[in-house]
Amino acid sequence: MNRVFALVFFCVVAFTGDGIAQHKRPGLVIQRHGDSFSQSAVLVDNAALAHTTQLIAGDHNTASPEQEIRDVFNRLSAILTDVDSSKNDLVKLNLYVADKKTAKATLTFLAAWCPADARPAVCTVVTALPQGRKFAVDAVFIARQLDGGAKVTHRFGDGGKVSAGKARVSVLPKGDVVYVSGQAQPGDGLAAATNATLQGLLETLEGLKLGGADIVQLKCFLEPMSKVKIVDQEIEVFFGNDTVPAVSHVEWIRGGGSRPIEIELVAAAPLTKTTETVNYYTPPGMKASPVFSRVARIHGNRRVYVCGLISEVTDDDTAQVHSVFQKLIRQLKPTRSNLRHLAKATYYVADGDVSSQLNTVRPHYYDPKRPPAASKAMVSGIGFADRTISVDMIAAPETPLVSVLTPIAQQVTLTRRAVYKTVGDRKLHLHIFEPERHRSTDRRPVFLAIHGGGWTGGNAPGFYPFAAHFAEEGMVGISLEYRLRNDRDGTTVFDCVRDVRSAVRWIRNNADSLGIDPARIVAMGGSAGGHLAVSTALFDRVNEESDQADVSARPDALILMYPVIDTSAQGYGQKKIGDRWRELSPVHNVRGELPPALIFHGTGDAVTPYVGAKTFHDLSIAAGNTSTLITHPGGRHGYIIFDRDEYDHALMQMKEFLRQQRLLPLE
Repeated sequence: MNRVFALVFFCVVAFTGDGIAQHKRPGLVIQRHGDSFSQSAVLVDNAALAHTTQLIAGDHNTASPEQEIRDVFNRLSAILTDVDSSKNDLVKLNLYVADKKTAKATLTFLAAWCPADARPAVCTVVTALPQGRKFAVDAVFIARQLDGGAKVTHRFGDGGKVSAGKARVSVLPKGDVVYVSGQAQPGDGLAAATNATLQGLLETLEGLKLGGADIVQLKCFLEPMSKVKIVDQEIEVFFGNDTVPAVSHVEWIRGGGSRPIEIELVAAAPLTKTTETVNYYTPPGMKASPVFSRVARIHGNRRVYVCGLISEVTDDDTAQVHSVFQKLIRQLKPTRSNLRHLAKATYYVADGDVSSQLNTVRPHYYDPKRPPAASKAMVSGIGFADRTISVDMIAAPETPLVSVLTPIAQQVTLTRRAVYKTVGDRKLHLHIFEPERHRSTDRRPVFLAIHGGGWTGGNAPGFYPFAAHFAEEGMVGISLEYRLRNDRDGTTVFDCVRDVRSAVRWIRNNADSLGIDPARIVAMGGSAGGHLAVSTALFDRVNEESDQADVSARPDALILMYPVIDTSAQGYGQKKIGDRWRELSPVHNVRGELPPALIFHGTGDAVTPYVGAKTFHDLSIAAGNTSTLITHPGGRHGYIIFDRDEYDHALMQMKEFLRQQRLLPLE
């Protein structure tokens, strides 16, 4: 279930038929996606965001965890009221609890305290707390009264005792935001290490032309929590006469060493004019990592806060980590973000094994050039039984997508079209690209390109670039036109499959006039087109009655780009196909004697999940087939056609595959 709410200042709001707010003029926007604290993401745009310091109960309200919880949320309510904000403005809550029992009590309280239609993203961690408290919270919320322009502003009080100069609330103004990964410097004791770490963070900010006054929040991972006053004192010394921004503390389990504290931070930065929504930076003297960035910078006011993600399974540690990342992919999808636009990650791990598996699994999901800024802390727990990892994430919206195929398609020249099938009064065409000096007496291989679009959209010209490219390589390139699924005229996905199988038969049966080799036909497709390509080899019972049954519809090689490969509820297409989905699900119909296949798939695909392609590949190998799976870490659905470098690289990989199969003329 997705709930979308929009709050707009000084503008008229119109509503579409589905109830989603559409703005006449730009304004503040909140979109809430998900129906529980453990499965939610909140997108906020065009707002200054207040960050509270870590709030704990007063001295006279510590008789029980429940009393602490009430007192802390009363303090948060007072802060909200003080700045003319409300519970409806909450974007993110970080819950710090002493044990699982307190975690459960907090979530129960929160369910009653938060409006059901305005629940924030929530993350929970088990940790010792300052002054021996059982519960604490920090919050991110829309700052209505505290929008102070381009500078960080602070607020000092919620009715409790606050040291002068220590902010209860620090406001991230509109503009860019910088997330600096946790840094830990060695030192002779906690005080020296804290000071050295703060100086290192300042040096990082200065490399970005920022300073201490731009810091909105510090999060400190320290050991032991009983010495937290030392950390607070060093922070006060570091800021001197300036305001200390919002600060939170977590006790980590570090296992010794000379680095007793790690500190990460959030800082404000001037708005940057760029088409990118997030960039990554490695400061001089630091080493870049393929699994985390030293600094991530979100450009603009649009951010996504994801709840603390926990595994849906209680299996081994590897399964837990994969489950968390799969949930992340699903949570990001409705916000129009993805794994290549992550900005900040905090990993809470409760044992060494899951920590090790996180290190192993992250490269599978992260583009090594675009991992988020991150901190990883070994902690006492994450507040949920039988779970040992929680991932707290902030993301940027996806960069606007522009297909690289469109301008290429406008430049290529089609040789001719040929009718391969007539259905009623509609003629279906092959859009043919012939190589130079092609003759009908030639026996060239065929590259059949099948467009995607969920079986309901797309067209043959959309895949002209692929057909034209391989015509330049000496093949006969063909972009296929087929019927699209349409409830009004009764066209089904089965009809789409029938058309593609008819096309292969027609090409093979007309080899002499086309000048092609009927034993060297390559079927290539993207997304739903990938499904149709593999359907030519798999679904022998799905045929047009008018087809020549004695002519094979099986191609001689397959190239599948992020294909619809699993049409179950765990994949894509079940609702479009209906009750007979299994009959058209490639992963459920793998057998031997399939053509050699090259499969491209991104691990961040939120449309056709990567696991389906991996399963199909594994089953195909087990059945004795030849299959090559090219995994793109963090790749979104359609990644090849939205990035020119990826497109060019994929073409090279396709050509190498075709040479290996002796389906491309050798250079």
